[in-house]
Amino acid sequence: MPAVFQVSPFVTAPQARRGRSSCDLVSFGRGHRNKCSPGLQTYTCTFNIRNSGESATCASEHRESATAEEVGEAYRRDGFAFGPRVIPVDLLTRVNAGCDEVLSGIYDTGISPTEIGFTGDPTQLRKIDNPHFSNRSIAELVTSPELAQFLAKALGTSFIQAWMVQLLHKPPAPLDETSPVGNTAVGWHQDRHYWVPWWTPESEVLTAWIALSDVEEDSGPLCFFKGTQELGYLPEGADFFGAASDEQLEKMRLHVSTEDAHLLEAPVAGVLPAGAFSLHHRLIVHGSKSNVSRKPRRSIAIHFITEKAMPESGSGGSNDLINLQIMKGMLEDKSGCPLMFGSEKDAGYAL
Repeated sequence: MPAVFQVSPFVTAPQARRGRSSCDLVSFGRGHRNKCSPGLQTYTCTFNIRNSGESATCASEHRESATAEEVGEAYRRDGFAFGPRVIPVDLLTRVNAGCDEVLSGIYDTGISPTEIGFTGDPTQLRKIDNPHFSNRSIAELVTSPELAQFLAKALGTSFIQAWMVQLLHKPPAPLDETSPVGNTAVGWHQDRHYWVPWWTPESEVLTAWIALSDVEEDSGPLCFFKGTQELGYLPEGADFFGAASDEQLEKMRLHVSTEDAHLLEAPVAGVLPAGAFSLHHRLIVHGSKSNVSRKPRRSIAIHFITEKAMPESGSGGSNDLINLQIMKGMLEDKSGCPLMFGSEKDAGYAL
């Protein structure tokens, strides 16, 4: 079993690493202030993808003092938002220990999660579906009242239910500077691409992405293309296991007007302290580059629904009818799809 992933109670908002950022940052405890633009709690960083010849430029807009109302406003405007640290440090520590166990094949509930595509390569991205089935601390995180109440207030919703949970672990870059940095990128995609059989197009299905480690600019932070939720569903280019490449974006641009093409040019990065989170729309284009730092980057993604979500009716044929039956069974199982806020009577779907 690997060493337990430590989380310090004194974790602070991450600062740009010297030599990698286009401007210096100062941490004020409640967020970042850019010395280039002192009035803003935002910054732009440029960093090199080691050994690949690539560079990436992105802006971070995390603000530790953001209120639920501000997060909700940003989400509705931009298609994503960054929330403050809402996860208690003691829970964060237990969740990371639980993630260590799940990644090592140890399940305190006796139930195995699902993992597809892992070859045993220690430099590879680990994506484990529904780890809350397998570990009680991760399950506790999913139903954290601090997170649920913040989300409900930000969204103005009366009902939140987890639909699917993912553990995402990006190992650190190899110590040998001449070796590959590993396969830890997440390709550009819209979540809706993978949810078409399950939810109606108008369903309010969102993602809360919780940082379990400090996510710095070279950790392979999640990046979003602001405003792309307004483009609608883009049927080409999405690939979670892609390289977050320009080729992917070019395929997406085939379905975007010339006037809107600029929306796929400048991603915004979620540079977050451990315990903070991002919130994003099902249609926002997002992904991430590889972790080229010396520390793991770890997160839990909670895909959740509100009272405005409806499963597909099954009108597309027998396969859709099977999917509908599976979906209803999932939603009825509150151990697998736990209620986060409100009660079952508030749900918009008919079971």
